[in-house]
Amino acid sequence: MNDGHLSQRIISVWNETQLEKKTNAHLDEHVFINVPNEMNTLEHSRYTISARAVETIRRFMGNLTNGWYQDNGGRVNFSSDWIEAIHDGLPAMSEWMDQLTLSLSNEFRRHGKLRDSFSTSYEGSATKLANFVKVKWLWMLYPPLCLIVSLYYLFATISASVRDDVAIWKGDSMPMLFSCIHPDILHLGSGMIDTHKGLDELGRHGIALAKSESGAWVFEPTVEPDDHRGRLRRVFRWRD
Repeated sequence: MNDGHLSQRIISVWNETQLEKKTNAHLDEHVFINVPNEMNTLEHSRYTISARAVETIRRFMGNLTNGWYQDNGGRVNFSSDWIEAIHDGLPAMSEWMDQLTLSLSNEFRRHGKLRDSFSTSYEGSATKLANFVKVKWLWMLYPPLCLIVSLYYLFATISASVRDDVAIWKGDSMPMLFSCIHPDILHLGSGMIDTHKGLDELGRHGIALAKSESGAWVFEPTVEPDDHRGRLRRVFRWRD
């Protein structure tokens, strides 16, 4: 029910019953036996309608559906409005009966009684917990995008290294142990290493790792130690 309006979705037809005789717990009644699993009913629940109610409904409906109609030259007279409705519904009698039985079922659902003393009637929306997964498809592009960028960076680095003829050992610090130092650098360092901020000042001089005529690798200044241009640049070059 929503604002007094009944809305429903038929899951399956539930109409098989068996008659159970009177006991000390109940009178003669018809018990529904084909309860759909989709109903999620409580264990050991019994949905019944008393035999007296069935008999009463049968008599009531029998009085409504019994009657006659008369056709006098195209002018039809009916004994009651029910007979006219049945006559008009003959071309689609199955659908007519489905609507009639559905309306009766709704009456039982709305006005039926619960035998469980711990159960109560309620108003509102019935809910059921269920797993829910919401996928943000835009984030699904993030992993392959990172992979593509990484591959692009890898191949760009390889291409640049091959193009510039970068030596393999230049990515390692071990070859520096086997390189020589130019005397001008040693002289410059001996005068500044023990002074305040001397190493910072020394670090501003331009130095290059160059290959000498003898084939040895030598760290040498790119300009004279007293040239102010050495304070403005750092060069790492390859010289044959």
